[in-house]
Order: sequence, then structure tokens, then C-alpha cells
Amino acid sequence: MQAFNAGLIDRYLPKSGLTRGQDLVVSVQQMQEAFFMQYSSQLGANLALNPPPFLCDAELRDAVHAVFRRERIVEYYLAAEPYGYQMLRADGQLLRLVILSPTELAAQADMMTAFGAPQADVETVRAGRAVGLFQEHPADYLGYEAFPWGDTLRPTYRHPQPLQWHMGIFERPAPGIDFNPATSSYSHFMAQSRPQV
Repeated sequence: MQAFNAGLIDRYLPKSGLTRGQDLVVSVQQMQEAFFMQYSSQLGANLALNPPPFLCDAELRDAVHAVFRRERIVEYYLAAEPYGYQMLRADGQLLRLVILSPTELAAQADMMTAFGAPQADVETVRAGRAVGLFQEHPADYLGYEAFPWGDTLRPTYRHPQPLQWHMGIFERPAPGIDFNPATSSYSHFMAQSRPQV
């Protein structure tokens, strides 16, 4: 009780009040919404100063939400360098959606040319058939073998309507944690919280 009064506990849920797993899910969702509402005005003000241009494109927004539905995304966060989203699937898989303007795509192709990427990879990017995610810049690469250009490229996501933007999805393992999607993912949690018939 002292911890609650001191503000260290956000919400107290007595065990006797939890009659089903769904009660806990509802409480967590309410606290999550309150947390995001607390910071949304500050985040909105910061983004309003210099928003990534793709956030203002209604057609792209629809395409991104189609990606979220197709990939069963349960969480996503705005990411930079390059712009896009860090996403979490219901099965616990981390994904990175890269979104590039034609100018940004051309800059990637120019950088690849400058650092000796295979011409076929450069042309694939320049033609808009692939996008890159360079977690390590070629100038900083210290490996003995050639820079792994192929590992940094993914095919462009195809949307039914033509867009001026180029999107690519990169799969990533969960970073630095012992994560087992079979027992720790949102999908597993929801399967466990369903009533057994």
C-alpha cells in the first residue's frame, strides 16, 4: 500500500477482482493508452517542427497500414536513418520497414557506386526494385571480406496503387534478449487467454 501511495505502482489489481485473463488484458491496454496519450502531444509537437515527408502522404499512409495488416503488426515506432518504422509482429518477430523518396533512393545508389558495390546491385536500387538498410556504413566497414551488399538490400514492397515512395521490409532477430516466440509472443499470450472449450 505504501508503494501505491508513493506513486511507484500505477494501478493495483486485487487478485480477487481478476476473474478472467481478459480483465488483465483490458487493464494493461488502458495503462498503455494512458502512457501513450501522456507523451503524444510532446511527440506531435516535435514532429510538427520537421516531420518526415512521408508522414504527410495519405496514399502512403494507407499503404503502410496495409503492410501492418499483412504482417500482423502489433507495435510500431517511427525510425530514422533511413526513415520508416521499427515493427513487432504478433509472433514476436522484429521487422524494419524502410521508406525512401525517389531522391533518397538515388542517394543510396550513388553511395553504393562510390563504395564499389556490384553494378547489378546499384542498378537494382536505381531502378526502384530494391531498397537498402545499411546498419554499418561501407566507409566504417572493417571486415576482411568484401562489404556484404546483398545482405543490406531487400526487394521493394509492391502496393496495388503506384506510389512515389519505395518501401522494403527487413527481418531482424530480437536484440540482446533470450526470446522464444513460441512462449513469449503476443500470439501465444492471446492463445493462452482464450477460454478453453
